[in-house]
Amino acid sequence: MNEELQRALESVNIRIVKLDRTKTRQVSTTAGTLTVENFAKKLLDKLGPGAFNFPKVAKTLYDTEATSQMLREFAAEQGILKEPVARPTTVPDSMKDLTLNMDLTAKSGQRGTEFFMTDLDEIVSPISGSAYIKYFRLDDDMVLSMARPVIPVYEPRKKRGVFNMNFQGQKHQVFNVYIPPKWNKLRDRENKKVKPPALFTKLVNHLFPIQEEREYFYDWAYASLYKRAFVYLILCGIPGSGKNRLKLVMRALHGHINSVDGKKSTLTERFNSQLSEATLAWFDELSYNAEMENVMKELQNDSIAIERKGIDATKGTRIHASLVISNNKARDNFIAMDARKFVPLVVNNQRLETSMTHAEINELTEKVENEDGPNFDKRFLAQIANWLWMRGDRRKYPNLEYKGPMFWRLALSSMTRWQKKAVYLVYDKNNRDERYGWDEKKKAFLWSAMEEKVGRKNGDRSLQFPDFTSVSAFFDIFRDGSGRKAFSTEPVKGDFFGDFWVKPILSNIAIAADMILETQEKANGKRKEIEKDDL
Repeated sequence: MNEELQRALESVNIRIVKLDRTKTRQVSTTAGTLTVENFAKKLLDKLGPGAFNFPKVAKTLYDTEATSQMLREFAAEQGILKEPVARPTTVPDSMKDLTLNMDLTAKSGQRGTEFFMTDLDEIVSPISGSAYIKYFRLDDDMVLSMARPVIPVYEPRKKRGVFNMNFQGQKHQVFNVYIPPKWNKLRDRENKKVKPPALFTKLVNHLFPIQEEREYFYDWAYASLYKRAFVYLILCGIPGSGKNRLKLVMRALHGHINSVDGKKSTLTERFNSQLSEATLAWFDELSYNAEMENVMKELQNDSIAIERKGIDATKGTRIHASLVISNNKARDNFIAMDARKFVPLVVNNQRLETSMTHAEINELTEKVENEDGPNFDKRFLAQIANWLWMRGDRRKYPNLEYKGPMFWRLALSSMTRWQKKAVYLVYDKNNRDERYGWDEKKKAFLWSAMEEKVGRKNGDRSLQFPDFTSVSAFFDIFRDGSGRKAFSTEPVKGDFFGDFWVKPILSNIAIAADMILETQEKANGKRKEIEKDDL
């Protein structure tokens, strides 16, 4: 049959180039691409009366199914046959009810990486698009016909699944890749009688001994879950005080997949992609300084440039992460006097065991630590989340800004040597004479005279002061350990160099014992301790 078909084709000058049984027009010839039925009609027309010279072929061409089988055998012999891929007849349970999605933002690369799978709840499946395509042996045409074209976005405060979103004035179909925490299905935003679980209350009451700061923490926790807290929550306290238990609770409330352990490199290097899909970033044992502060402030914006290794930085990616810094030592924290986006709270200086039994601590840990553990308690977490929702934001702290005792303690400990020296000089009552620039009528020092006298007296060049403007600005923002303004300044009129008067306005200033200032006598081998009451 094959030899007869070859002679029939040669007689009418037709050559079959390929037989592709995966397509509707299966027969590719030098005369065009045809369906099997049209090929048979065309060949019969071309042969005309000469068809009697090829009786087996002519008889077959009147039956489409027989023609198809004849062409298949012929193409197989010629090596020009493309058969449909044999696909699995059964579908594994893990692959049932999945939807194939095409990421319209993906760059060209390995086939399949631009696709991802979603389940009936519109949650991204752990099964990759590439694995799905390979398993079912889908060709390019089938993939494109099946895939749902979307732009993936991470939007925790928007609905799940597919919806329209504006990008630069144009609507696009997007898919929300955010995965809600496991307690989400148990949320009840109408239960006005809901109360926080006792274990959670015990933890918070111990960790934050000041009532006002407990209320502030609840405001912060509400914002972190349902909006975004645009301030750094600073937890500086002894090991074992309960900071890590709180981390476990907050991580479970946000969902483990939406929580990251912050890295110092995120604040110091270019690669910050860990914040691109997170609602909570907890920086454990982070020590940060003035140089890091500018980068840290940038992370409090609505969007930042996300940069990954080997990938160019994005123009701007929305970030949703609330940020927590937890450490044990005051010196690990830099707080400027005028900082607004860093909120340190007073943490209990007693271990958690003084307020909770070991059994209670273990029970709390098991309820929140391991999402796949047998004792993980979604109802416990839902109760906390529902109570925070009903409590809401008391709006006592605009933009969640708050300055309590710990703020002023860390701000004082963050002062440079020249700043500490300046505070001491103005409040040392022994300096209140004309030699130090003191004006009894103004009750103030002329700073240039003070600086000259101290420099000439002690000759300590390592403690030279910066320019007048920097010193004056420091006096203006300085607050003591109680948050009280301690100085007033007044420029010297007509002074080209910017000299100023500085006046101590408090009878004494509160300085914590571990922030005692050193006098210039230390340079001469003597040391004078400045007690709290002396200042």
